[in-house]
Amino acid sequence: MTERSISRKADYQRMNDATTTLIEKAVPAYSKQLHMDMIQECMSAVDGAEKLGLLDTKQSSDLDSPFLKPWTIRNAHGEPAYYTMKFSGPMIYHIPPLLGHLKIRLNVYPGRIAEYVPCYTMNLNRVVLAKFDPPYYDNIGNGILGQFVLQSGKRMRLSSANVFMPGGAQHRPLQHGGNVARMYFEHYWWHFPMARGMLDMSCMHNLVYHSHSRVKQVVRLRKTLLRVLKIGRRDSRIIINSEKPVDCIHVRVSLLVDNGMTLLPEKRWILARGSMASFIKEGSILNVVLVEPDIAQPNICVMMGHVGSPMQFADKSILSVAVSIASWSVMRDAGPESSLTRLGRVDEIVERVAKIIDNNSAPDSVLHIPWRFRQGDIKSVIDDFCPLYVRTKGEVFHTPPPVASFVLSTQPPLLNSRSAVGIIARMFGLVEPTVKKWKLDTVMSLIAGGKRTTSATFLDTLLTQVPRLAGESALFRMLHFQP
Repeated sequence: MTERSISRKADYQRMNDATTTLIEKAVPAYSKQLHMDMIQECMSAVDGAEKLGLLDTKQSSDLDSPFLKPWTIRNAHGEPAYYTMKFSGPMIYHIPPLLGHLKIRLNVYPGRIAEYVPCYTMNLNRVVLAKFDPPYYDNIGNGILGQFVLQSGKRMRLSSANVFMPGGAQHRPLQHGGNVARMYFEHYWWHFPMARGMLDMSCMHNLVYHSHSRVKQVVRLRKTLLRVLKIGRRDSRIIINSEKPVDCIHVRVSLLVDNGMTLLPEKRWILARGSMASFIKEGSILNVVLVEPDIAQPNICVMMGHVGSPMQFADKSILSVAVSIASWSVMRDAGPESSLTRLGRVDEIVERVAKIIDNNSAPDSVLHIPWRFRQGDIKSVIDDFCPLYVRTKGEVFHTPPPVASFVLSTQPPLLNSRSAVGIIARMFGLVEPTVKKWKLDTVMSLIAGGKRTTSATFLDTLLTQVPRLAGESALFRMLHFQP
């Protein structure tokens, strides 16, 4: 292992820190391989954050976001073993019913029960395992949309173990923009399964259910697109969240997998929760969340539910999914130091969509589209995707989740305006990803022009938030796409 400089050495938190105990004792007792994978992924994240100028190497752990703070554990010789990030919010979250099936209550200390609930956090663009004290979410029903708002007390914290702690933040209902949060979950967050035969050492999307000193279960999450080929027997029962067994059905599918370079179709038998039987039909195309209930048995994969409506090849909506997946692939291939918001010219996006479809064009593949699409079709899809994506001056931009979350929590009507979203996206596209250089003259010119169509007061407010939001956008993108 390469020796790091003194400035890169990590601090050690006291032993009664919950995350230190988790990484130092509980995880290695559960799985030594998982422990090594988590530390390796942490080191990669620390290296990436340092390159972006977003690594907190100071002794104080009280710096506000977007700094990533590395920590060490005993016998790690000062090397980073996990990291934490702190936030002042607001943090917008979405708990769809399919994630509600994964919530668990555990005795974390003698006499103290905590509830672990998987939440999609729009700011972070990832599903985290939120740890709540009473009151609990007794009934998730058709889903929950809300935000964590911090007025006083401890800031919100996320660790590299993907455990989110609200701290002193209070739960507030999301009064406006619920459709935007759902859209980001459906079309912006993707985490494709690895191709058969490839090792999957990614840990940042795991759900680590644990008490103070023991890991109870580790669930791995995936989100992909699949086509139902055949529905098999319906007699399997499996324990998904360490509670009572769930009835499942066997389903033969063709799903998109990641081979490290591109997305390709792969046929597999998977399980689906029995309650989905009425939704699953042969030939249906579904945007789904998959779980591996036991990381030691990756061959067991369960479809927890689908996001959005089921699709057929004849549906125009399938092109919308192709555009969102193509945009995801552009962001992954661009690298951490590329523009924070620019995806490319419209014709480049059309070419990327065509490539995604060509790679999946077999008759029984996922994205086999039996009709020809035109550039105008892609433009129409992009316009419908606003504020996720926006088309302006012949180019396509995306709105990073931290930026969209800030606008949603302060001036939600602006996200309904393509001109306003275009100005905001172009402004952040002019910020250097390292957050060390900023083309100020160009941005001020853009702001001046934008005040004719957008709230001048809000743009002035947004201007003060650019360093923080740009830093979060760069940091979270690097973490999401890190190798």
